[in-house]
Amino acid sequence: MQIDSTQFLVIGGLIAIGIYLSVSLLARSTPDLKHGAALVVAWFTVVSVIDIALQVYQAEPHQLGILANQKAIILIGSGVMLWLAIGGIWTALTSPFKKKALKVSQA
Repeated sequence: MQIDSTQFLVIGGLIAIGIYLSVSLLARSTPDLKHGAALVVAWFTVVSVIDIALQVYQAEPHQLGILANQKAIILIGSGVMLWLAIGGIWTALTSPFKKKALKVSQA
């Protein structure tokens, strides 16, 4: 059975939310909707950027049309978007521990 990108997005997003909820429980912190939503958006960005980068990298110049001369720029931009999305995932997953540390320092 082959998984298409939409299924990969949804399944991965659900797994990411499960991991976030587990991290929140482990840190004994209340899950925050904005971090959960940011995590899902960042996951969608990772999958989409990798998909676009692979398609552009594997494409012949005639397949890219007017973007044929922009191949390197698209790949660099994809790398930047991937970096930002991974940073967003890291921020969302570490936020329960930061929130817990903030509560402990205020007490």
